[in-house]
Amino acid sequence: MIFSKEALTGEHILISGGCGALGLAIVKKLVECGARVTVNDVLSAEIAHERLAESDIPAEVVTYFQADTTSPAQVKSLLDHAEQVFGIVTTGLCHVGMVVSGSILNFDATCIVTGK
Repeated sequence: MIFSKEALTGEHILISGGCGALGLAIVKKLVECGARVTVNDVLSAEIAHERLAESDIPAEVVTYFQADTTSPAQVKSLLDHAEQVFGIVTTGLCHVGMVVSGSILNFDATCIVTGK
């Protein structure tokens, strides 16, 4: 399926695990279709910005925030940062590695960390 360059205009998408090979490809396509993207990962900001630049992702439509999404306090900081930069998040993509499959609504921080 092909999306128009404006298909995601006005959307603010947050993606966790967004600096790996697959995550970067997703971010690139999202911004090509008009979205503003908050990228999250556990990498340092320096490494994350290098990876985003190497992937030709325009800096003006992305923001990066380092956070461990198993920490509720860090998730709150991530969401606060995202909202300050681009406004309310309209879509969240949970792209971090998970050991157990299932609905994200059934996972809590303990389950994500331990896989139980």
